[in-house]
Formats: sequence, C-alpha cells, structure tokens
Amino acid sequence: MSEKIHFYPINKILLPIDGSKFSIKAARYTAKVAKKHNSKVTLLHVMQLHFTDADKPIEIDDLESAVIEIEHETEIKERAKNIMEKTEKLLIEDNIPFETQYFLFGNIPEIIVKTAKEENFDLIIMGHKGLTGIKHAMLGSVAERVCHIAPCPVLIIR
Repeated sequence: MSEKIHFYPINKILLPIDGSKFSIKAARYTAKVAKKHNSKVTLLHVMQLHFTDADKPIEIDDLESAVIEIEHETEIKERAKNIMEKTEKLLIEDNIPFETQYFLFGNIPEIIVKTAKEENFDLIIMGHKGLTGIKHAMLGSVAERVCHIAPCPVLIIR
C-alpha cells in the first residue's frame, strides 16, 4: 500500500541571489514556479563580511551608523543594487509579483534560514553554486548549508 503524498500551497518563495549565473538560472526557474502557483517572490541578497557578528546582520541602508568600517561602501551598495535590479527585471518581464526586501551583511546561510523562518516562507529556491569560489572546499556551499537547516523545502537549481 503506497503512502499518500500531500502537497502544500506555495504562496511565498524566498529567492536568495548573488549575481552568479546559477543565481540567474534560479531566478528564471522561480518565475516559472511562481507563475504556476500564483506565488509571491521575495529577493534576498546577503554579503558575507568576516568581521561582522553573524547574529546581528546590518541592513545596507544602515551602514552609515554601523560601528564597523567598510572601505568601499559605495561600491558595495552599487553592486548589491545592480544584482537586485538584474533579477527584478527577469521577474517584471514575466509579470511575477515580488518584493525586494533585504540587502544584508552577515553569515549567508544563517540569514537565509532566519529570514525563511521569521517570515514563514513555503519554499526557498537558489542556485547550487554562487560567488563564494574556493571557500566551498573549506566551508561547504551556501546551498548545502541552507538545505541542512532550512525550515521549509529548498529547491536547488543547477
């Protein structure tokens, strides 16, 4: 006798993005899923800064009041803005409702998972590789870590 599988609605999708080609592929796939399930998408861009306290992420707009010193603050803001705009354009073209809610600094997997928990996301869709490069060999990929601790299903796009 086979077990019955229950499918739950996918109303809210969290799309962590970093500007990598896999992140763009994940955005395209997210647009298809969102259209099929009439879901709302939230874009999340997190930058890893090794000298920040991972438990206290800093919103990009609050950098002026932050205690830490960032040498190239303007370039960091501009890069984050460009990444968001590129992804937003993909979603706009497919007429997908979305919000760009976050530009955060801190531990990337922890912030993704914390956001998913606090805002009750139904699904996280992300690329399997990002811009972390050689760090993967030592730390494991962001996608891998998110899969292990996420409060909801995680769809990894290759």
